[in-house]
Amino acid sequence: MKETIVMDGKKVRDTLLPELREKYNQLGETLKLVVIQIGNFKENELYVRQKRRMAEELGVSFLEITFSSSDTKKTILEKIHELNIDPTVHGIMIQSPVPTSFSFLELVDQIDPKKDVDCLTTKNQEVLFKDFKIVPATVQGILFLLDFYRVAPKNKKIVILGKSRLVGTPLSILLKKTNEVVLCDSKTENTLELLKEADYIFIAIGKPGWLKRNMTKEEAVVVDIGTTISDHQLFGDCDFKNLLGYVHAITPVPGGVGPLTVLSLYANLINLYHGKQKFR
Repeated sequence: MKETIVMDGKKVRDTLLPELREKYNQLGETLKLVVIQIGNFKENELYVRQKRRMAEELGVSFLEITFSSSDTKKTILEKIHELNIDPTVHGIMIQSPVPTSFSFLELVDQIDPKKDVDCLTTKNQEVLFKDFKIVPATVQGILFLLDFYRVAPKNKKIVILGKSRLVGTPLSILLKKTNEVVLCDSKTENTLELLKEADYIFIAIGKPGWLKRNMTKEEAVVVDIGTTISDHQLFGDCDFKNLLGYVHAITPVPGGVGPLTVLSLYANLINLYHGKQKFR
């Protein structure tokens, strides 16, 4: 059995963290990140806790604002406007998911693009990778991971499963610069054929253990971005054990892309700071 490279996001995060911490120490000002949470979702509690812990590591002021599912859109929009004009707030994000009675993207679009630390507003998405300083945190985390393990793709066949604004679409825009990229969703008819030909597979479909070795090419690089919580455990979209010893490299869940998504959020925050700083 061949040895598969397990791309450890915690290891990469811990390697990059001192550099990012030093960037914050050089600012001479404490930056402030505000995370808005709506409703009661167990997965959000986990994600917000990770963000708070990273803020403490970096000396960032962290504020969580929680709304109930019964709060009105007007109330939430008023708070977002208040944060937009608050000079002590440097970054704003809305934790996903939100209750179905709200439109996540509609709320996100009310965030000042200059404080859009998640890079999800329509304005920031329109200028992705052109003249803007940041990309969505999960995408940046993937790039950090691939660079660290020296498997960044160039002139490769790539399949991305999932067309979200958060990951799939911006990732495809970036990778198309130097690769042949196919972005798939549930309506794509020949997904399995495409997977068998792909040198790289990026998957974020919310189906635990879905991707198996008989669906991939041997020596493929697989990046699992899927996150499903069941019985207090986090699962990815890949059958990790089944793919070990077959693919060239793979990310575990948990411990793969996730830790770098959180770090990348704070890299974005420093990049937004008055447009003065750039982390990497």
